[in-house]
Amino acid sequence: SKTVHTQYSCKTKLNNLMRSQKTLTKDSIQVLSSILDRLFLESPSGDNISQFISYLPLMFEMNSNLEFKKLFSESLLSPNAKSSFNRAMVAQNLAVKMNNSSNYFLSRLLTASYFCDYIDSDEPQFHSLQNATLLESIPAINSEVILAIKHHHEYNDGSGFLKLKNATIHPLAKYIRFADEICALQGKSAEVFNERMQFLQFKIDAPLLRLIKKP
Repeated sequence: SKTVHTQYSCKTKLNNLMRSQKTLTKDSIQVLSSILDRLFLESPSGDNISQFISYLPLMFEMNSNLEFKKLFSESLLSPNAKSSFNRAMVAQNLAVKMNNSSNYFLSRLLTASYFCDYIDSDEPQFHSLQNATLLESIPAINSEVILAIKHHHEYNDGSGFLKLKNATIHPLAKYIRFADEICALQGKSAEVFNERMQFLQFKIDAPLLRLIKKP
């Protein structure tokens, strides 16, 4: 079937990409395969996943140094690995729908959206800065990635942790914030979904909100 073919194709592409990085252990690659299986259970057609896998190499092309690859390998063993992939996939999909699909934009979006929750914290108001500091320690990480991680809990109305508003929030962070919201709503009832979308009306850019269809 088409679905089985898509899953096989995605796994093959992902395995080839990961093996080409030469820093991933066999255990890490197996974990990655398991994450992919769970993502397919939630999205059987695999269309979004296939598109995501096709863009994922951009993250490694931008961040080609050994320290970044080691950090990515370690991240696969984190309890947050699946949610990190899911958020990055949703953010990338939103950007493509908004025609922000240049390699420059997507490479930074994928990196920031994947690593923004690498360090989990009991005090979420600090974890954005903790993760930004971690990425800052890696040579050649783009400054926009760092800023997007710092801003990814901000809303247009200033109700985020840093109290930033509208244009003062980095554009990448706006995609990550909305991707986080969408991921949190996956599997929720239509009533919960609609209530949250209403709540976000003045917190998220209107063009992004219009991309999401009601369940």
